[in-house]
Formats: sequence, C-alpha cells, structure tokens
Amino acid sequence: MNTAIRAHRSVVVAAIVMALTLSVVLALGAASASAINVNLRIEGESATHFNGIVNTGPRSVAGGVDSPSCRANATANDFAEPNALTAAADALGTAVTTSGTFYGWGTLLCSVNGEAVPSTLAGWLIRINNKNNTAPGGFVTATTELAEGDSVLFYMSPEYTSFSSSLDIVAPATAAPGQPFAVYVDEYEHTGDTKSPAAGVSIHSTGVAITTAANGAATISLPSSGRFLVTASKAGAVRGSAWVTVDPATPAAPIARPSRARVNRFSKCNRVYRKNSRMHKRCIRIVRAKQRAERCTRVYRKRTKKYQRCIRIMHAKQRAKNLRKRR
Repeated sequence: MNTAIRAHRSVVVAAIVMALTLSVVLALGAASASAINVNLRIEGESATHFNGIVNTGPRSVAGGVDSPSCRANATANDFAEPNALTAAADALGTAVTTSGTFYGWGTLLCSVNGEAVPSTLAGWLIRINNKNNTAPGGFVTATTELAEGDSVLFYMSPEYTSFSSSLDIVAPATAAPGQPFAVYVDEYEHTGDTKSPAAGVSIHSTGVAITTAANGAATISLPSSGRFLVTASKAGAVRGSAWVTVDPATPAAPIARPSRARVNRFSKCNRVYRKNSRMHKRCIRIVRAKQRAERCTRVYRKRTKKYQRCIRIMHAKQRAKNLRKRR
C-alpha cells in the first residue's frame, strides 16, 4: 500500500516539474519571439517601394521563382527572430519573395513588388543602422537579428559595386502648404561607414527641384495638402527618401541638424579587449585588413584575379609601412 502511494506521489511530482519546465520554456520562447518596431526603407532602381515604420516578428516569408539570380524553388523560409526579411514581408506581404541559402550570405531578398534581381551580378543589398559592416571582420545580412528601433535599408544594386555611398534625408513629418521648411541630407560612405554632409544632392518632390548646399541643407516648400515623397539623389549613391504630410492645421515641426560624428570602426575592439593588449592589437589588425579589402571590393568583383591581385598589393604596402615604422 505504502509503495503504491509513494509511486503515485512520484508520478504527481514529476508531472508538476514537467509542467513548470514547459511553462518556463514557453515563457522564454514568447519573450524572445516578441515583435519589434523598425524603420524600413526599400529603394528600387527607379522607385521607392516602402518607407515607414513596421512592426515585425517571427514569421514565414514566401520563396521566389527559381532563376540563376534567385535560387529559391518557391520554398518559404521560416524565421524564429525578427530580421530585415520579416520586416519587408510585414510591410508588403506577398509582394516580397526570398531566396534559399545563398553561398555565405544566407537567405536573400529575391523580389519586391515585381522588381526581381535582373542578373547574377545584381542584387538587393542591405544596410542596417546605416552600416554595411559589423566590426571586427563581418557584414550585416538580411537575416541579422534586429532590435527595437533599428533602421533597415534595402536597395537594388545593378552590380555589387554600383554604389559607393547611400543618402539619408531628414525632413519634418508635417508641413503647411506653401510654407518653406528645411531638409538635411547625410551621405554614408559604404567602405568605412562614415557620415558627412551631402553637398550637391538633387532634392525632388511635387513642384520641387533644388540642390543641397555644402552643409547638406536645402529649403523647400510643398504647394498643396497631401502626403508627398521627398527624394534625394546623387550619382553613385543610393537614393534617399522621406515622407512629408502637408496639412494647414499642422505646420512643420523644427528638426535638429543631424550630428556629424564619425563611426569608430575600432569601437568593438576597444570595448571587448583591454587597450594595447595582444588580443586588442590583433582585433585592430583584422579591422584594418578588412578596410584594405573593401577598397579592392569597390573596384573589382570578389574572387576575380584582379581582386586577388589588389588584395596582395594592399597587404604588401601595409607590410612595407610596418617595416618602415620599426626602423
């Protein structure tokens, strides 16, 4: 009798432990899979497909039609964390398709609103928080996990090196009809992820055609009520865009001039390792080697003979520079 009671108690205790464990696992899963808000911009070759805030989380994203530039076989991709692809799908639904796993870049964007990757040299490239790079020695990808408030830029590039920079236009969310307001344009250089005022950039919208001054600023006005897309364009740079709502009842709110701080490529090295330690110096060397490689990437396609020759020359120059310092 006592044996039966003890056995029954053991079963009850085990069931309680399993239930508690399951509830903890589910709670942790729900916490890690919570949706977030991100700023998404998708710039096609000739049109802005989307520019706004998107609430995104884990989901399945449709696969594209199989082609030499999009190996997909119409197979959907399931993502357990929010990323740029889930944000694009949440913004535009089935108008967004993805590839399968593509070389070392993971899953890529195949098409947006029918604008598909036209060739094996082209592609939908990505910048997260105005960066291509993750120091030391990495790149952001379309499946990089996003955090609350991140900004994502997808852009169609006819070739990998078609654009050397991207533009970001800052404009007030609202304006009054016919009343002048200021816009500012920043240019982010892709190799070093550095920011500077974008001078000589063409600003366009309804009834607007003007060029930015040396400080990246321009003053414009929109003629009538409505919602207008203001774009910034410059040769060799990814187009910038911003929506402005014109309403007589809501005049333009003043906007602060964006800060001009340069991106510190070595910040992660400084944060992770003790300064001037052996690992810190190694981290700095890796970042600098990556910077040299990026200069070659801007001119030549990766894995070509000219690209490899460029890398060798860059390394040889660095070695010679190091020898001169030692002397």
